[in-house]
Amino acid sequence: MTAAWPMNKLAIHTRTTRNWDLRSCCAKYQQAGIGGVSVWRELIDPAQGGVSPDEARRIIVDAGLVVPALVRAGFFVSADTDERTAAIDDARVAIRDAQAIGAEQIVLVVGASPGVPLEHARSMVCDAVVAIADDAAQANLRLAIEPLHPMYASDRSCINTLANANDICAQIAHPQVGVALDVYHLWWEPGLATQIMRAGQAGRIFGVHICDWKTTLSDPLNDRGLMGDGCIDIANFMRSTEAAGFDGMFEVEVFSESYWAMDPDQYLALIIDRFSNLGTNPSLLND
Repeated sequence: MTAAWPMNKLAIHTRTTRNWDLRSCCAKYQQAGIGGVSVWRELIDPAQGGVSPDEARRIIVDAGLVVPALVRAGFFVSADTDERTAAIDDARVAIRDAQAIGAEQIVLVVGASPGVPLEHARSMVCDAVVAIADDAAQANLRLAIEPLHPMYASDRSCINTLANANDICAQIAHPQVGVALDVYHLWWEPGLATQIMRAGQAGRIFGVHICDWKTTLSDPLNDRGLMGDGCIDIANFMRSTEAAGFDGMFEVEVFSESYWAMDPDQYLALIIDRFSNLGTNPSLLND
């Protein structure tokens, strides 16, 4: 049975294959025929053991890979004005780095704080995104707000549904501001198909992330499933984004202590197998 999506539609987040540095990620992805790499910032920060953004660009170009996203900036919410200003300044650094490596967008995990009411937090997010939107436009970059599952509402993101993200994007009304749709965070949302179409009709679907939700989690952050491990109809989610006009790559983003403990080459082979079978193998997905 033919794969529903070709390998050049697949991108992998470097955090997914955490045991490899950027050079290794790009070499391994290229050898496997994968089309893209979404780069996490620590791999292009020499202070954290990474390479410089300029060197990163050379590595990526030599591997022939597309960079759907630099991950991540944000965490704009704080009761402390200086902390909010520092987050905006850091986002501007991310914009420069993203431009340097040839990324298409920056993923924004917007932040939350237990001491800040959610409505106030969302106002802070709007102000911060407005403050950097023109910087992104000048760098020919898009800013993708990623709504996170409600279990992260207290300290990681005050934007927890696609409906909320769509509302905030409409409020900001900047052509460089849109959304990154992560199936892990959104699969449960009532009316999700309607909200996907709403985002697509506005031209705001900038990225699509895929993994799976295991019915028993050992850790809320680092126990994500690989496609086929859990309960999400991932293929239908992907088709919904395409029906709404998305024509970019599908980015595998998995945080998993168990998968990180695997031999990384075997893990990459498993990622490829699962992606190749999306929408074609009923034993993996109820499609």
